[in-house]
Amino acid sequence: MELILKSLESHSDISNKIAHIIVDPILRTFKQVIDNQNHAMQVHLLNLLKVIFFECKFNDSKEASERIYNDPSLIDSIIKGMKNEVSFVRLHFI
Repeated sequence: MELILKSLESHSDISNKIAHIIVDPILRTFKQVIDNQNHAMQVHLLNLLKVIFFECKFNDSKEASERIYNDPSLIDSIIKGMKNEVSFVRLHFI
């Protein structure tokens, strides 16, 4: 999915629509992999979220992006991830 979104950078309207469609399921999955301590998947999902938030013009839709950024599960997941004992994974959170 990360490669698809990156390949659509020149079509920002399409990548933005895809990002808004997939962000909720990805955040639910992100919370689960952190709770299950699946370190490899955490790094993969962090990279995908980085592409969604910073390269897909996700912030163009103000109300949708505010809803995501104010979601307590996202903030809780990030805080839990930054407490990860594996330094490589923790580095990706930082």
